[in-house]
Amino acid sequence: MDELDEVSSILLWVLVATFAVAFLGALIVMISVLLQRTQWTLATVILILLPWPLLGRDIDMAYHHGPYYLTGSTSSQDPVAIILGGLPNYMFFTCYSLLVFFWVVLFHNSRDATRNVVAVIRWGCLALNLVVYTIWLTLIILLFTVQQHRRIIHDVESVFAASLNFVAATLFCIYGGLLFSRLKRLPVVISNKRMHIASKIGWLAIFCTVILMFRGAFILLDNYLFTAPIVNIVSKVLYQLFCELFPTIFIITILRTYVPKKRKGRSSEYEAIINDRRAPPSLSANRYSSLAYETENAEDFDDDFWYEDDEYDDPQDSGYGV
Repeated sequence: MDELDEVSSILLWVLVATFAVAFLGALIVMISVLLQRTQWTLATVILILLPWPLLGRDIDMAYHHGPYYLTGSTSSQDPVAIILGGLPNYMFFTCYSLLVFFWVVLFHNSRDATRNVVAVIRWGCLALNLVVYTIWLTLIILLFTVQQHRRIIHDVESVFAASLNFVAATLFCIYGGLLFSRLKRLPVVISNKRMHIASKIGWLAIFCTVILMFRGAFILLDNYLFTAPIVNIVSKVLYQLFCELFPTIFIITILRTYVPKKRKGRSSEYEAIINDRRAPPSLSANRYSSLAYETENAEDFDDDFWYEDDEYDDPQDSGYGV
């Protein structure tokens, strides 16, 4: 057991160092995004939020700084450990929910969504996160106040956290598939670059769906089945690497390519579509709703909507995109 504890302590500090480096990298990306005077879109907001779950998990691991963090069972955690361990999970959920919301908005905009519909989706996402954090804080308060039923409350919190991941995975699968299918059917999506972007959305949808399913399953298994120390070590290391660290790096890499920058002398039609504002009066409702405008101006659509930095000579130039 002493040898196992020593290995667990070494692995824990390796994870602490790895997450610290990842946090610094994500923080550098966040600062660079802000310094580039980017247009404020959901992609920008997600990039700003993504470093903080990594920091939260790093603080959680550093706070425990002992072998029990990896060898111990989640079911026997004290309330402080539950708070420190649970907060990064809910922060990750917020980032994933914003990414799902981003896709929902893009999909409904491509189907003639009115401003009211988009506003309902926006407030629905905000309300969802407020409800989630309210329920979680309520359960945490009950953990501290209702000592005799701590085990039951912890089980309820675990099921609640796992269900959030399953719901998010379902939404990723549905709207990722719908948006991918929509892009494949659009008349403008005919070039290799556009097909490549549609494929990226498809792969990201599959990736996030699988990761969220694994996160939900792990939370339940860790709370109810994983009790042996060696099993806890392996499962927690794999979880934090493949369900938290690598997905965050992957999402940052994808979104960083498509963060829009402010551009001078460019039309704002696509800015209106991406940022959920009304189309300019010059666009009739029929042209906007059917995406005929984009079809008739495919070259400009290519420059402004799905722009990728490495395809242009001017490093200051950018566009709008996922």
